[in-house]
Amino acid sequence: MWSYMTSFFWPSQKDDNLSLYEACTILETSFEEPQKLQTKTKTKEDVPHNAFCQQTGTISEETDSKYIIDNKFPYEKDGKVFPVGTNVTYSYFMDNGKAIVVDVDFVDGEWDEQLTQNGTWTTRILVCKVQQRKERKLFLNPGDLEIDLDNVCMEFIPMVGDWIELEVKCSVDEHAIDLFGKVLEINKIMPLRSHMVIGKISTWNSEQEYGTINKNIYFDKKSLVGGYVPVAGDKVITQVIESEQGRCVWRAVKVVPEFITKQNGPSTKDIQLCNFEDSYPELKIDYTKLNFERINIIQKFEVMIYCGSEKQFELVKVEFPNENTQCKIIEKLDHVLISETEPCKIQCECIPRTMGASKEFLLLTFKDFSIGKWLDINVTIQTFNSNIRFQPRNRKLNDTSNEQTVVKGQTVFKGSRFKNIRLPDYTVPKKLLSIVARCEQKDLELLIQELKIVKPSLHSNLSHTNYEDKFHTLLHIDEIEALLAMQRYDQERACFIQNGEILMLEIENLSERRPSILVGDKVIATDPLKRFTVAFEGFVHKVTAKHLHIKFSLLFHDKYNGEDYSIRIVAGRASYKRLHHAVYLAVRNLGPDILFPMRMYEKEPQVKFEHNLSKNNNNTPNNRLKHLQAKIEEIKSRKSSELTATEFKLEWYNTQLNEIQKNTVINILLGKARPLPYIIFGPPDIDNCRKW
Repeated sequence: MWSYMTSFFWPSQKDDNLSLYEACTILETSFEEPQKLQTKTKTKEDVPHNAFCQQTGTISEETDSKYIIDNKFPYEKDGKVFPVGTNVTYSYFMDNGKAIVVDVDFVDGEWDEQLTQNGTWTTRILVCKVQQRKERKLFLNPGDLEIDLDNVCMEFIPMVGDWIELEVKCSVDEHAIDLFGKVLEINKIMPLRSHMVIGKISTWNSEQEYGTINKNIYFDKKSLVGGYVPVAGDKVITQVIESEQGRCVWRAVKVVPEFITKQNGPSTKDIQLCNFEDSYPELKIDYTKLNFERINIIQKFEVMIYCGSEKQFELVKVEFPNENTQCKIIEKLDHVLISETEPCKIQCECIPRTMGASKEFLLLTFKDFSIGKWLDINVTIQTFNSNIRFQPRNRKLNDTSNEQTVVKGQTVFKGSRFKNIRLPDYTVPKKLLSIVARCEQKDLELLIQELKIVKPSLHSNLSHTNYEDKFHTLLHIDEIEALLAMQRYDQERACFIQNGEILMLEIENLSERRPSILVGDKVIATDPLKRFTVAFEGFVHKVTAKHLHIKFSLLFHDKYNGEDYSIRIVAGRASYKRLHHAVYLAVRNLGPDILFPMRMYEKEPQVKFEHNLSKNNNNTPNNRLKHLQAKIEEIKSRKSSELTATEFKLEWYNTQLNEIQKNTVINILLGKARPLPYIIFGPPDIDNCRKW
């Protein structure tokens, strides 16, 4: 008591020794704040990484796409409307240190009934059946689950009747026998019991576009690969999953005819069916990226395998399984023991056969597992100064760069004052050119076999690894076909017509012949008797119904006096260069996420506007004119201050569009899936052609 009374007059020694931090804490913190701070600190220390909590709260803030609960938990809008200040129940779970809110709903009952349930979550695999699909929504049983396909990762496109595996995050229910609680998040969709089957086409309905394989596997047109048209009795290789489709208990995801698979080679099938891993925890595989300056040169390299533990691993086999591989093993290794003190060295060599970037598959087979590695090979782009032409009779190459001196003509377009960035030549490979020229008059099967050896990418499915090589090869083949077609204009002896500063070449039915000769194409004139090795190059400046207007060099114009010359037309390569360079840039700038998208990431709308999809029945010209005049007056009278930079009103130019067409325009303007393009299938028929 005495100490209590004297404390009013003489402060205690403890109060005199307050630190600056303690004084600021007393002045700035209310009586309830220390308790809250202590609680928060305690919670932060005790919250596990897989915590789950279900509680009540209040909508404290609303944005364009989110709600903020209790001033700390963001929640993405999903269609339900919660005004600010609404009492709600919600659940959240911790994932990588981040709180994810789910199951937000209105409070049932009185607000005084506080609901707080703490627990943990775990990862489970669920087996469900697709009962219904509406656009991008899947409805599954058992569990009455609903999935948005835009928010999950999936290996295939499910359809009604499929049995699927779900990788989910769910709460732990201690009262349940299997401890399985509420599903919080669905991460991945996988097919159930997926495997490969070799069978025969049992039935095929060409009108309804579906059929069966081995009488118990259902397939439709979407599962056919490479434009294959099935016929009953065809032998096919298919990837099937468990699905209930009428009497069938399996569904084919991909159907490939056997003869196409044989063309691709058995090694490609082995790679697809082999169950290999990308890596192994206790093994380290080192290899370098192979860079070449040109093709068909030999480079040796090593692949090292290191062991990071005391355990020994037995390497059973090392191989490049693709029969058309550019790499090979120099010294075969069979049943080699790899330990921490004895790494394994694999001696290999590579002979590149294609320009640009490519990959080769290396398969390492151990006793209990297999590891697959893709080796990167890059051949830098080279420029070749060669003029390739064909002889129309024997199809042999005649390289004029080594035999003749070419005198350049007068180009159509004047040179730029600025230094242009020249595109690479992307010249047609001579090996590919000789194959097509040699097999031009022979059977098609021989040409296919030759191309299979030189360019195996033509007979494989399009992927990110062979995207560049496949399209470069297709463009080269198209250019070869164009060169062969232009030989129709070759003339053994032709006479030019002098017309002032130009020389004219007469060709019958020039305007009706195909392919057409265009302005800028080259005309090569040589001596038919081969008395001299000089070739004169001219450029087409004008094309009429029967004549080509050509300008050679001034030397040729001055000396020409009606002599005969052998004529050869060479089409310009500018368009092919641009196409090749577009392929080159697409692989490096767009990447696999754009060229081969596997998942869509929805973004905020790029334009915010109001729209109305109500139908307009004012179809008469008078009503449309009155409606247009009213709109003009409304726009004139509208004040500029009423227009905001963030929201506009969508005005339809053509009010006769149906709801589907209007939704298409709205989705394109919103651009939520950008940078992915919005694809419109067509062309539409005459009745559906609209000016949007």
